[in-house]
Amino acid sequence: MFECKCIKAIRRDKYSPLIINKLKNNEEFFRALCECISTVKKNIRSKIDNVLDEYNISNDIRQLIYQIYSDDDLSDIRGNIVEDIVFNFRYNNTQIKKERQCVPFYNGKEINTEFNDRVLGSNSLTNFDVGFWNDDNFIELIECKCSIKNFLSKKDINKIIYMNDIYLKLKKLTQNANIFLFGLEIDENDTTELNARIFELYKREFENLISILNRSGYYKKLSFNFLGRNSLNV
Repeated sequence: MFECKCIKAIRRDKYSPLIINKLKNNEEFFRALCECISTVKKNIRSKIDNVLDEYNISNDIRQLIYQIYSDDDLSDIRGNIVEDIVFNFRYNNTQIKKERQCVPFYNGKEINTEFNDRVLGSNSLTNFDVGFWNDDNFIELIECKCSIKNFLSKKDINKIIYMNDIYLKLKKLTQNANIFLFGLEIDENDTTELNARIFELYKREFENLISILNRSGYYKKLSFNFLGRNSLNV
């Protein structure tokens, strides 16, 4: 039996509930938010307006985005928003359980791995941003990033190693296991770059490459009908 257990304090901010509520069935806001969060990292009003002016959004939504960018905790808030999108909209099925900042367990025992003489898992605070599972041997773990490219450019690849090794271990336990790297930007080259980055630093290709989810899965492949769907079909 699978389970995902939270191992870190979940970051909270006052904007996330407002964002999630306004995102429901609002494709234009979703597009504008994703574009802004993934490309604008600092409170530079001209850059924010350059993005928002491309979309038909209401003034109250524009003001909400201005407030987010004026907050001292902007970096954490941007990360929270990405996780909230996945946590709230990936599945709408009462049979599927979900957790944040979590690690996977099977029959009460944590599934972890080792790399460079270090155990990667709860003891090293290495985890997944969002986890989904049910009682029918289904489990899905997702790492969320505003920018996948920034994630891939880092020299520390412990998280990538952890993600892949956990995936291989899960596949030995069930065929209903998925691990995804989710990003807000859209770039068809991300998967290729991920594989190249892994090979460069880890000196071997993954037996099973981690799949890339990007925001196109929410409004291109599903015509933005992500509420009530059980799969992104990617």
